[in-house]
Amino acid sequence: MRKTLSAQEVVTDTLTVNGQAFVIAKIHQGSFYSVWKTDKPTLEPNREVVNNIPLNFINSTLTNEDEWKEIIKRTLGKERVKILKQNKERLRGEFTLRPDGELIFVRFMIDNTSSLTLAEIVCLEGTLMKQYKGTLTSRENGHQYLYWIALNFELKFGELDL
Repeated sequence: MRKTLSAQEVVTDTLTVNGQAFVIAKIHQGSFYSVWKTDKPTLEPNREVVNNIPLNFINSTLTNEDEWKEIIKRTLGKERVKILKQNKERLRGEFTLRPDGELIFVRFMIDNTSSLTLAEIVCLEGTLMKQYKGTLTSRENGHQYLYWIALNFELKFGELDL
């Protein structure tokens, strides 16, 4: 296990599942874990200004959030989702997408009390990468001129309809 220090203590470990390496980082004094594939692509920096709009004013948003939620529900299966719903668990993270909505990278965050397993997270990552394509909207379609878009996501299982 490799240990690094920053503004807060972060402990990381790399585990291999089905031949793929994933980083598991314990963050915020252990209140949640962040999980991502080690082979994150190198991304070209986005321009600071796009069509006279500063990058932080473009505000890209997903217009098809229900689709990724359905993919997660299908992948985990009804019984597993039912348990996660009963436990009021949540799955958070970040999608990194191309301007056309193609997923480049997914990072997950789970509470340290979550019953989600690393094998389930690996399965979710692979399925989302294959099956999900975001549809995006932004101010004056500024997202179309970016190299990539990073958007946070959250799925509160306790609020799902089964």
